[in-house]
Amino acid sequence: MHSLRRAYAPFRLQKIKGKFYLSVSAPKEIAHFYREGRVRRSTGISDRKLAELRAQEIVPAIYREFDEKYDQLDPFVEGLRHLLEREGVDVGRWYREGQISLTVTGSRTRGAALGHPTTKEINGQTVHPKESWVAKDHFNLAGIVTGLGYAVPTALLGYVSPETKERIISATEPKGIDPIKAIQFYKDHPEFSDSAIGRQFLEAASKPRQIVKTDQNTDQSTTPLFSDWAKLYITNKQPSDSMDVHRKRVMACEKFVEVCGDKPLQEYDKIHAIDLAKAMDSEGKGNKTIQNYYSYMRQAFEFAATQRGADGKVVLATHPFHSVNLAEYGKKSRSYSPFTTEELHTLFSQKMLPQDRLILSILITTGMRLDEAALLTWEQIREHDGILCFDLTGQDVRVKNDGSRRRVPVPIVIKDRFKDRKTGRLFSYRMHDGKAETAASKALMKIVRKVASDKTKVVHSLRGNFKDLLRDKGVPKEINDYITGHHQGDVAGQYGSGPSLRRRLDMIALIEHPWL
Repeated sequence: MHSLRRAYAPFRLQKIKGKFYLSVSAPKEIAHFYREGRVRRSTGISDRKLAELRAQEIVPAIYREFDEKYDQLDPFVEGLRHLLEREGVDVGRWYREGQISLTVTGSRTRGAALGHPTTKEINGQTVHPKESWVAKDHFNLAGIVTGLGYAVPTALLGYVSPETKERIISATEPKGIDPIKAIQFYKDHPEFSDSAIGRQFLEAASKPRQIVKTDQNTDQSTTPLFSDWAKLYITNKQPSDSMDVHRKRVMACEKFVEVCGDKPLQEYDKIHAIDLAKAMDSEGKGNKTIQNYYSYMRQAFEFAATQRGADGKVVLATHPFHSVNLAEYGKKSRSYSPFTTEELHTLFSQKMLPQDRLILSILITTGMRLDEAALLTWEQIREHDGILCFDLTGQDVRVKNDGSRRRVPVPIVIKDRFKDRKTGRLFSYRMHDGKAETAASKALMKIVRKVASDKTKVVHSLRGNFKDLLRDKGVPKEINDYITGHHQGDVAGQYGSGPSLRRRLDMIALIEHPWL
């Protein structure tokens, strides 16, 4: 059976009696383990910014707890969950009350299967007969699923006891009225066979009685829904994803289900990718965002081609999302223009807050991304091989991807600004969902717009300035990319460790910064 682990909800902070508490909603499959369907933990801190940092240390343990809860679920029940939930069944009752029940009406009742009328007239009103179905064990649960018109995947029989498996298999054998006895019954009771009710009864009774259906090849039953498969796919990718990539991967899969519906994997076709692009285009999303969402979605299907199901077969041999052209959808990406030399002088000559000046200085002298700089802590400023550097290699450091995990030498031109060592974050830009880029950009763009009204000139333009300055000094592209995090980084490379920190520092020192 496919794993049920998933990408979990982000935490939320709430202040209670002067202290911040974090809470994380449990997925519906394991919500019954928790009284309020969520986990709440105290950070023990009254300052929101510090509480956010503390929360990021606590949350991984909560997610591990969720993983452990998933391991306690009944795999037979979970394999049927998507079928039962389609019919409005509260699967959580199996765990809370030890049973699953539902009410069926009309043509779905067992009475209707025996030829009984699906409606009755009572006091001039049409009434639909109702039946209550209850399952307290796997055999009867399989009967409910079959009664609803579905087949029980044969692979799930490996999760029930041998006795139950035998009962289910036995129940699939055709068992009807003996034809010889049926003919004799007609002869002995000719008046019964002439009645409408008698004919309906005998017709229904002569059909094979099938309590439970099992099917090895029913796509609807044996192939996972996209939402279930996405959970496994996202969990598989999570260890190597940055927090930002992980969040986008989750959002892409959720958007795909929202637009295209939640179907078994092989029921999707190429047009579903177009549907996704059209929907995002109508929402004003850019082409780059659409392409990214499509890529994350497609990777989920590609992942299915590398995995075997419980039956030992490849989950999905082929998928339709190869070479889908989405170029015409979404706003085209806008290139950012670097500042002119005159604009750089004007930018740094303005009056501004010390932290704004410091982060702008870091950006122009190192080419770091805004969020990388805005999240820096004093603990990340350390010596490595005798070189003072900004260390972005830690697994707890939020970066764009593993290729961005690198050490950036502190440029000599700003080294004096880090003499007085402190603790905690360098900057106080407000964090949201573990990022500070939005708040930092909001503050810095006020400064930028006093210098340049051109919309292609933004804070990110300083990164372009830095790369251009390196190139103009003849710095090889490989070193340029290592410094700015466009290469394999200091932890992602398979061979060697890239240019030494001394070499990188020497290249950075070639650039003069008269505007500082």
